[in-house]
Amino acid sequence: MSRRFYFIALVAAGGFAASLWGQQYNISTLAGNGTPGFTGDGGQATQAQVSWPGAIAIDPSGKVYIADGGNHVIRAVSNGTISTVAGTGKLGYTGDKGTATSATLNNPTGIALDASGNLYIADAGNNVIREVSNGTITTIAGNNTFGYSGDGDVATNASLSDPVAVAVDSSGNIYIADADNNVIRKVSGGNISTIVGGAITKGQLHQPDAIALDAAGTLYIADTLGRRILKFAATATDVTVIAGNQSIGFGGDNGPATKAALDDPMGVGVDGAGNVYIADTFNDRIRRISPDGTITTIAGTGAYPSYFGDGGPALNASLFFPHSVAADKAGNIYIGDTLNNAVRVLTPVAAGGASNGVVNSASYAPQVSPGSLASVFGVNLAGSEMTAAAPLPRSLAGVAVTVNGREAPILAVTRTQVNFQVPWETELGTATVAVTVNGLTSGTLAVPVLAASPGIFSDASGRAAVQNSDYTANSPSNAAQAGGRIIAYLTGCGPVNASIADGAAAAYSPLAEAMSQSNATIGGVPAQVEFTGLAPGFVGLVQMNIVVPQGLASGDYPLVVSIHGQSSNSGIISVTR
Repeated sequence: MSRRFYFIALVAAGGFAASLWGQQYNISTLAGNGTPGFTGDGGQATQAQVSWPGAIAIDPSGKVYIADGGNHVIRAVSNGTISTVAGTGKLGYTGDKGTATSATLNNPTGIALDASGNLYIADAGNNVIREVSNGTITTIAGNNTFGYSGDGDVATNASLSDPVAVAVDSSGNIYIADADNNVIRKVSGGNISTIVGGAITKGQLHQPDAIALDAAGTLYIADTLGRRILKFAATATDVTVIAGNQSIGFGGDNGPATKAALDDPMGVGVDGAGNVYIADTFNDRIRRISPDGTITTIAGTGAYPSYFGDGGPALNASLFFPHSVAADKAGNIYIGDTLNNAVRVLTPVAAGGASNGVVNSASYAPQVSPGSLASVFGVNLAGSEMTAAAPLPRSLAGVAVTVNGREAPILAVTRTQVNFQVPWETELGTATVAVTVNGLTSGTLAVPVLAASPGIFSDASGRAAVQNSDYTANSPSNAAQAGGRIIAYLTGCGPVNASIADGAAAAYSPLAEAMSQSNATIGGVPAQVEFTGLAPGFVGLVQMNIVVPQGLASGDYPLVVSIHGQSSNSGIISVTR
């Protein structure tokens, strides 16, 4: 049996739960009472009626704009009060160069805000893009005729076909999801061009229903009938698929987003931490792609669509045809829950350390040492259970850990526990540890850092992770021979006589030997230690080769080791004569 068996066993012994999911967000309603209609302006947004809410945009003050498409208006929610900022509630195409609230719109589905607070409207039914500046509305793209023409000319002379979404970058360039033309168009300096789709890129589009921009100017596209999410960098010449395998269905959570199945995703959003959010519309779920490319579900059960779950975990809530998703700077996620005729908001439950804080991964003692494996316990520390192989990453499933500000290699994550390696450069004394989950950082936790902090790995019954001399697992039915040798597995030996990079596996040659004095006792009887050092092929794992005292009778005995004068926890081993 190989030592790898023990390493897997050690991870299990670290207390990882089997549950893949826990609450990351609570869900509530921001606007709409669940019934379609056009009422409530000037009152509480949750008592108002909205009809088929589409895209959502949030300004720096937290004011939320809603494309209330079924009512042919744009509405805003500020401090819980709802109002109309564009449109009269009647279908039409009138009012340019006048007050926006006196103009008529036709199924406005997309909206965006620029840095100056100007509002852009994808007036889809009119096949135009309109702008509201200081309360005045104008048309800035489209000639109110259905078609595909005008590239290289003034944008208002161009024909669009169902322009359902709009975005604007920091330079004032305007991007349009020209859905029925299966292209993305750009307005720069008043002129229009096609930048994605058609004959421009190899990557073709199939009903692009939503777009979003990040701070770097990267464009994200919900390619709805392609059942993909695409990325088009500012300097790119073609699109990159970041989610979706083009099959219809639901699958792939906790794995690479490019291998996941989506079902007609109609919304996409991005936050400042690099997370991409998907309105997986026909799956009635909201999903997230972490910066490392992992996809997870953050809202919606996907069961029979209904309007349920406010006040509780978002993963237990029901959505009905979610059409849009957007994130604000505080980490709140807004959903156009279209057929529920409501706008709902996901409020993150911040990551945080529990009373156990940071501990040695093997002994659970509240002390660590440079290079050792450590665990932090808490709530909502991660959305999925994942493990990593060497060299260990600095982020896993959207989770990162710092020790005194240094990024720590991550071994494994769950909702309630993160296992990581303490960086070798960590100074002795008291260290501060912080956990960041998808851009949200917990408060810091303090942990003593000692020259050595030996902890013996053990199972739930307290049996030590020990191999006999033939590399088989020590157990009552497979006891070690008195006078023979065992290999004990632990962590926290402190400095070694070789240079090891953080997160790197120890080499097989030369061996990295502990620089501090090691001792061991079995049943209180001193035992000879022949070697203490890093286990080759593993990160932060220490092996100690020990000679079982000759005089021990058959039976179970506690094994205790010490390094640099610091004693470990005890673990049971079996001995036979």
